[in-house]
Amino acid sequence: MLQLETDDLTQNVKQAEAGVEAAQAKLADAEAGARSQEIQGLESAVQQAQATLDTANAALDQAKAGFDLAQSTYNRLRNLYDTNSSVAKEDLEKGTLEFEKAKTAYAQAQASQKSAAAAVQGAKAKLELAKIGPTDNTVKAMRADIDRLNASLELANSALNNATITAPIDGIVVKKAIQTGEMAQPGVALFSVVAMDQVQVELSVADNLIGGIKAGTPVEVKAQNVPGKTFQGKIDFVSPVSNPNSSTFPVKVTVDNKEGLLLAGMVAEVHLQGTAQDKLEVPKSALIKKDGKTYVVKVQNGTVHLVEVKTEDKNQDSVYVTVNDQLHASESVVVSPSDKLSEGAKVKAE
Repeated sequence: MLQLETDDLTQNVKQAEAGVEAAQAKLADAEAGARSQEIQGLESAVQQAQATLDTANAALDQAKAGFDLAQSTYNRLRNLYDTNSSVAKEDLEKGTLEFEKAKTAYAQAQASQKSAAAAVQGAKAKLELAKIGPTDNTVKAMRADIDRLNASLELANSALNNATITAPIDGIVVKKAIQTGEMAQPGVALFSVVAMDQVQVELSVADNLIGGIKAGTPVEVKAQNVPGKTFQGKIDFVSPVSNPNSSTFPVKVTVDNKEGLLLAGMVAEVHLQGTAQDKLEVPKSALIKKDGKTYVVKVQNGTVHLVEVKTEDKNQDSVYVTVNDQLHASESVVVSPSDKLSEGAKVKAE
């Protein structure tokens, strides 16, 4: 197992969880409706807004009266000044200034009254909304927001879980490509793990034998490096396509190896008892004909043994011979024996 740095990822999960909790609380409050204290508070706000509006209305009336008086006074002074000059210029200017001030005060009072009226309408709308409760669309929007935040939380948790890298199989670490503190890169192998409780044997089978081999067939496997031991296995794959440069077909065999005796790279023999696979290929030059029988010359501990065999032609140079109790695939045979070789003769390999 490999653990990546998770401080930032953990913080992202906490933030996502907080967002979900806040949205759920908001939805719960909306569905529960306003509490009596909230209604009372909104009603009080409406009353305060109304009182402010009443004050603004009174101020508007007062400003209107002041504006009307200032306007009347200004008009009278202006007419007198323009007709007979019985009004001094200073009096006209004073009347003009009072008129402008009253006009400005009246405009300000109008604006205040409009603002106070709008505040009353807003306070009443809030009170009415609190009494009615949220609309269906509002609740749907809140729930959709919770779904969105939950999706973000799932992504954050997924990123945090992925920071713990676990091998998909139980096995042995045969290569370590990273050290503590190094930066892991996407797509770059960190460890190489090999599972050896089962191993795979790959072999090539001749075209005239492949028809008798089927996936799922049990087999026995022997390895020269593990003498005296037979391993049980089965054929997992029979290729429908031959090897590119020969007439043989790839076959794969899965073998139980719970004891761990078989290692990668070993050479193995696969035996299918009672089938065409119990045949060995030898050159035709290795055969001896005697008394209407066919023999091959096996050499064991420097001693010649004549083994009778049954043959099946492969091509003009080679034949298949049937495996029996006296002849096995790992034994040595003489490729070009002399007719003078007899049972029990001593030979020396050169």
